[in-house]
Amino acid sequence: MNYVGSKGARLLRVVDGNPPQPALLAQLDAFCVRTNPSNSGFHTQSGQCDQTTLQFDNLWIGAESGVLPFDAVNNNAFLHAESFTGAASSTYHALQTNITKRLSRGIAVQAAYTWSHAIDNSSDPLVPTMGNQEFPRDSLNLKAERGNSDFDVRQRLVINYTWDLPVGQGRQHLAEGRAGRIFEGWQVAGITTFSSGLPFDIFTATDTAHTGQPQRPDFNPAGIPVAVSNPRTQTGPNLGLFTGAPFGRGGDLGRNHFRGPGINNWDVVLQKTTSLSERLSVEFRTEFYNLFNRVQFSQPGNLRSNPGTFGQSTSEVRRADQTSGARQIQFGMKLRF
Repeated sequence: MNYVGSKGARLLRVVDGNPPQPALLAQLDAFCVRTNPSNSGFHTQSGQCDQTTLQFDNLWIGAESGVLPFDAVNNNAFLHAESFTGAASSTYHALQTNITKRLSRGIAVQAAYTWSHAIDNSSDPLVPTMGNQEFPRDSLNLKAERGNSDFDVRQRLVINYTWDLPVGQGRQHLAEGRAGRIFEGWQVAGITTFSSGLPFDIFTATDTAHTGQPQRPDFNPAGIPVAVSNPRTQTGPNLGLFTGAPFGRGGDLGRNHFRGPGINNWDVVLQKTTSLSERLSVEFRTEFYNLFNRVQFSQPGNLRSNPGTFGQSTSEVRRADQTSGARQIQFGMKLRF
């Protein structure tokens, strides 16, 4: 049994190198909303600007497109400029246990269990987790990005085992006779994995914080659930628990608050070894991948603007060789000499 802990500082992450500036945003907010008593907005050559206009690319090129009196960035030549910086940090704590039962009476078992928690404010700047995004919600407030790491697996148990059936010559049962000869040499082995799911973020289709990025919504655990398109594939939270944040701030939902589907997988081998002579034997194997044919769902939809797929897993996790995650059975025979 071990405790493992680590702390990382000055880790690589990506930010917007030319983000909207708070001082310019305050001026735009005053121009577009607060100076007009009717709150109808500031008139531009293309109509009116208001809170809904102060979003996304308008903050960089709104003046050029005629929807804002001036831009909210220092230099509109750089739109969402990727800037790699050592501004990320992380912590990791884990309880790791390992139990081994060496081969005796035909049985050998090894089990490894880990309870852990990984926290950071950026996990992988080059390959974000499925459904998550590259830039932080606010490149000038990285503290708001602190949350569960994209790769945070809270619990994981892996068991491998071997059982030589105690039947046949020299064994406890049917040591003599034709029946013993038929049933001897059988072995069951496998690897079983149980694991909690990976975290995922939830986003809206609006930039309520005026940072140029989609924001997280407000989370209300007591909200009224809405009907879902398919209860069997609803692996994420219900859409009715979320509302869009008011303009002027981001939502109160933290980063990577929810978790996707976990893993429950059994890979099992059933084999029989038959001795043909002192130096010659034949081994017949039947291998079962995902023996119980349990669907391993992928991460659910996380865009509040897509109610049909929100919280729904629409695909499965494939195996490492990119074949189907459904049950597979294959046979093999080996001659030993």
